[in-house]
Amino acid sequence: MESPEIVKHTWQKLVDKLTTRFGSEGYQVVHFQHDDLVFGSCFIIWSNDQDALRLTWDGKECWFILEETLLPLSLQSPWQEIIVCPFDPDEHDEVYSRSLIEDILESLD
Repeated sequence: MESPEIVKHTWQKLVDKLTTRFGSEGYQVVHFQHDDLVFGSCFIIWSNDQDALRLTWDGKECWFILEETLLPLSLQSPWQEIIVCPFDPDEHDEVYSRSLIEDILESLD
């Protein structure tokens, strides 16, 4: 099941802004995964020499979640939530999308 366009648009804008911000702090993208068969869910991981940050779109639960963990990464790495933002792709538009992105960026300050 593919994600609606507003989700794809919000995801890409958010990834672009976070990649720029995290890049200025020494993080690089180390993994990306997308699966249209699992409600369009996807995630991206940035890492530096000490920790990793992961942004996930959970297409089943309809939320964006930003998390962090210490290195080294493994399947058992304990991820801690930074912020969870519910997103209803059926009811929201570009204004809502921008607001969600701002909320996530502000949670990092």
